[in-house]
Amino acid sequence: MGKTKRIEEGLPLVTAKGRTFGYDVIDTKLFVNKEEAEHLQLIYDLFEETQSILQEQKRMKELGHKVFNRQRYKSLLTNDIYIGSYADKVHTKRVHEAIIKEEQFYRVQQIFKGVEELPNINQESQSLLSRASCLWKMRSASFSCLQNDHLQR
Repeated sequence: MGKTKRIEEGLPLVTAKGRTFGYDVIDTKLFVNKEEAEHLQLIYDLFEETQSILQEQKRMKELGHKVFNRQRYKSLLTNDIYIGSYADKVHTKRVHEAIIKEEQFYRVQQIFKGVEELPNINQESQSLLSRASCLWKMRSASFSCLQNDHLQR
């Protein structure tokens, strides 16, 4: 059965053979898996906060949660199935219960769009630049402190 036909009949895009994180498949329909849905919500919340999959992986590990690979996080964060609907070229149809609010889903998509526009500046590069800037400021501050100390003598 094709994707459009499944949507028209109110069926999910996956079958019992497939597995969608956050949902259980019962009689070929998707039902929210509460534990996985909470994990997924945390993934979205942390990504909005860190805006980095690498930082997200570190935070998830610190919090004692299962850590996925980079591609899995990107797939989870960009899959519109989590807003409960499927958009084809003409219509958007609600086919199952949403886990993620549409507003949050689209904010996350904007973060990815911003990252794609600056492909050479990843989180590690930003972190390195930030550290270098901080060290430079500390060096400048120490130098000015030394000058002030010298003037006071």
